Amino acid sequence: MAVTALKTETVEVPIQASGNEIEPAWQTRLGTTWMHRTRHPLDTILAPGYYDTVAGHGLRVNDRIEVISLATIPATHATLSVDEIRHPDGPEASRVFTRLLTCSEPKRTKK
Repeated sequence: MAVTALKTETVEVPIQASGNEIEPAWQTRLGTTWMHRTRHPLDTILAPGYYDTVAGHGLRVNDRIEVISLATIPATHATLSVDEIRHPDGPEASRVFTRLLTCSEPKRTKK
């Protein structure tokens, strides 16, 4: 009797925003400003696909996301703009495209 081994593949899933980390702060006729407090570094937040999982929470084009990244001490503060939201396979599979507007990264001091 021959035994066949199953081949397994490791699929790397990108880090994405969590719905319990982001919430609307204030809303106007022009759009909503969201507050997002996370432990992910700014490089991860700016990566493609990071906000795809929270598109269903009400993100719209021209919304702003105020980010507080606790990956560094002191924290990094940034403002992002939602430039585009695509729904290639329906609303469940949304793609969110953001752009960095402002950023205040902490100054690194030499020890």
